[in-house]
Amino acid sequence: MPEVATKVAAASHRMPSRLPGLWVTRLKEQWLCRYLSDNSSAVAPARISTSMTQPIGYGEYVVSEVPFVVRRRVKWGDCDPAGMVYTVMFSEFVISTAELFYGSLLGGPAYTEMTALGCTTPTRALSFDFRRSLAVDDEFDIVVRVADVRNSTYVLEMDGRRLDGDMLFRATLTPICMPPHERRAMEIPDAFRTKLEEYRKGVPTLQGDQV
Repeated sequence: MPEVATKVAAASHRMPSRLPGLWVTRLKEQWLCRYLSDNSSAVAPARISTSMTQPIGYGEYVVSEVPFVVRRRVKWGDCDPAGMVYTVMFSEFVISTAELFYGSLLGGPAYTEMTALGCTTPTRALSFDFRRSLAVDDEFDIVVRVADVRNSTYVLEMDGRRLDGDMLFRATLTPICMPPHERRAMEIPDAFRTKLEEYRKGVPTLQGDQV
């Protein structure tokens, strides 16, 4: 491993000095993972840390489809200077989760699949009930439920929870179906309505802090 350590040290000197220490650490880890992957024959597998072979970084990924659950890690860019998540970022968390949910229901990228049905889903209403704060590096899950399916709109309830189950927030999102490039309501496409109703039956809406 001396060669690896030397290369990591050299890479750290080339990183901009203004990067926060946490980012520098993440970049070093990501670089090392790529090096080990490209030079696997030069390193004994027993000496590769398990944690280093797991995905490193930030973002979101689906951990369950029924119920639909998205896991996220809070980025520094999501936060104010004190390291707490900006209120406006919760809207991004919810909308992004909704898009992943549509993709899961329809079997492909959300925008592509929805436009193929002749439909877009801008937000008509969005509300939050906040219970706890979130800070940089916190991991949490967002659980999706279909609360109602109407003529042109439907209602998604999303619970944000820490990995230990502690409630963080509850969001209620009401999208409205509209034809692409037109500003008018349309009926929910039959294929999409069917998927929403099927999911709703499989994951019933619960009250209070259940789920």
